[in-house]
Amino acid sequence: MKVTESSFHLTKAVEEILTELGAEISADGLQLHCHNDPDHEGLTVTKTGNTVEITYQQQVLLFRGLSIVKEHDGEESYSISQKCVFESNGTMIDCSRNAVLKVETVKKLIRQFALMGCNMMMLYTEDTYEVQNQPYYGYMRGRYTVDELKELDKYAALFGIELVPCIQTLAHLQCLLRWPKYRVINDVADILLTDDERTYRLIEDMISSCRDAFSSSQIHIGMDEAWMLGRGKFQDLHGYEDRFEIMCRHLERVIAICEKYNFSPMMWSDMFFHLIGTQDEESGYGAQVIDSAEAQEKLKRIPKGVTLVYWDYYAKNKERYDRIMDQHLEFNDHIIFAGGAWRWSGYAPTNHHSIKVSKLALQSCIEHGVTKVFSTAWGDNGADASIYSALPSLLLFAECGFNPHITDEELASRFKACFGAEIDDFLLMDQLNGPEGKLPSQQNSNPCKYLLFQDPMMGIFDRHATMDFGAFYGKTAKALFEAEKRNPDYAVQFRTLAQLSAVLEYKSIVGLQLKEAYDKNDRASLQRLANETLPRIANRTSALKETLEEQWMQENKAFGFEVQDIRISGVIARAHSASRRINAYLNGEVDKLEELACDRLFFDGREKAEDRDMLGTQCNLWHQICTGTVMAGI
Repeated sequence: MKVTESSFHLTKAVEEILTELGAEISADGLQLHCHNDPDHEGLTVTKTGNTVEITYQQQVLLFRGLSIVKEHDGEESYSISQKCVFESNGTMIDCSRNAVLKVETVKKLIRQFALMGCNMMMLYTEDTYEVQNQPYYGYMRGRYTVDELKELDKYAALFGIELVPCIQTLAHLQCLLRWPKYRVINDVADILLTDDERTYRLIEDMISSCRDAFSSSQIHIGMDEAWMLGRGKFQDLHGYEDRFEIMCRHLERVIAICEKYNFSPMMWSDMFFHLIGTQDEESGYGAQVIDSAEAQEKLKRIPKGVTLVYWDYYAKNKERYDRIMDQHLEFNDHIIFAGGAWRWSGYAPTNHHSIKVSKLALQSCIEHGVTKVFSTAWGDNGADASIYSALPSLLLFAECGFNPHITDEELASRFKACFGAEIDDFLLMDQLNGPEGKLPSQQNSNPCKYLLFQDPMMGIFDRHATMDFGAFYGKTAKALFEAEKRNPDYAVQFRTLAQLSAVLEYKSIVGLQLKEAYDKNDRASLQRLANETLPRIANRTSALKETLEEQWMQENKAFGFEVQDIRISGVIARAHSASRRINAYLNGEVDKLEELACDRLFFDGREKAEDRDMLGTQCNLWHQICTGTVMAGI
């Protein structure tokens, strides 16, 4: 795309967006005329001859307009008008599960969000931000300094994007509560001790620091999944009390602190719906059927100074979104919906699932008049997957605000314009979780993680694999190495997953091979596996670790990679240990291999493969994957 510099006001933001688009400044380029009209509904981009007119209502829509010009580069003429049905649309990026994005990475994402037309971004920071008076807050975690957050806040504002603080003020604070200094305000597990003034002094320091760093009037205060609230130190001190009452009282205190610093808080709604509803077994959202008079009365008692955020990343039928949306609207007509860009069950994303459920959820939002939405890109258990692996899901979430019925072809065209890459190649990343020949819903199966980290001698997940997996992963590796060539801007992301697939070509089935050979007393096969296959796994895993480190250091601060290093180095070490152990058996130094003598059971408790619709299973916790013995805890 060529543009003529003299045809528009070259602000810093426009200059950086044109660079992001790969635009060339040329005397014979397009004449761009950009007009900000607050009364204009949305965005209009019109090309006539060599002149392009962009009329936009919000600042961020100017940059979406430039991406549309890029998308239609080479066309003689066109006129495109768009209006976003959502007042606010963006993404929350997890920066608390070890991967704290570099400032430059966040800036690149801000530019990409602008090209999509998103006007909001959250960085989810449990304890990974600087808090005044709290030196242990985010200690050795790569926390953002106040100055870094100010820099990002100002940078986002250049593009018309609101950077909203997203923190925790009740639970999910296990990394903070590990320090002895905070044990006095630890109720139980990762939950703060409510009704204790020391807790509220800490929370005020949190919110005060956010006020120093952010210009937004909004703040996300978290408060989700505090299931054991009031069941630890609180109960020792005060006796048993209904958790709903504790929750409401705590929320009132936090709202008051937010108001003191001119913040309007929002919070995840699951705790309230869990505490006052009856169990809905089909839902991943917890107990949420609000059907009793008592439950309805409790809904009315939830403090009104907070906006509820309904999160749902699972439902494959629109009726469930409709039902739960209706229940939220009974509480307050100002609710927010949060969907999921699944990249949190291992090294590979599940964009197909995310796209499918997001379309249903966003259609329900439109029908219910919910005007604020965002997607979530969590990084559970170590942030294994690159944030860029979720780009197809993030784009879909944005595009549905402008075109709720967007086609696959239209999405691919937008992907090429916004990211300079091929969406079909990014969707290939999902394949690492589909060795059975079909792509699972993410909550059902994540074999690319558990087959990597399971011990080759113990085979805790061997009943969830077949010998066909090896050839599948070999084919997948070749496809991803080819995709790397087609997408040079994301080469390291493709190379990481290609090398993981190359490891799994052997690692996914070596446990099956070892068990079969041992049971048959096939000493020749055992020797080949010990002296050829296991060393090959170790070598390929070493290459994977090097590339993963390159990817990590490119995207994130250094903190947190030590966890990846320890885990993957364990795969290498155990491959060598298994080789030595097998050779000791073959040489007569030990009379049996106890690990291989053990029967293999299904990890998920089923009795036979046919008991579930998929052979695969779900486990995203490394310490549960790599051993059946004690890895975490006492």
